[in-house]
Amino acid sequence: MRTHTGPYKLCSWSDLVPLMFPHIDLAPYPSIQATIKQVERRPAYRKAMGPA
Repeated sequence: MRTHTGPYKLCSWSDLVPLMFPHIDLAPYPSIQATIKQVERRPAYRKAMGPA
């Protein structure tokens, strides 16, 4: 049985990296930074987490 994780799983977990590990420099990973920015702009994220 295959389960579909899709981009939403990646987005939700990648956004937690700076919250859980604020000392990690994500500069070498621009695609992760872009994903985090996209997640932060979502209305559901802002409702749950507050403004970024």
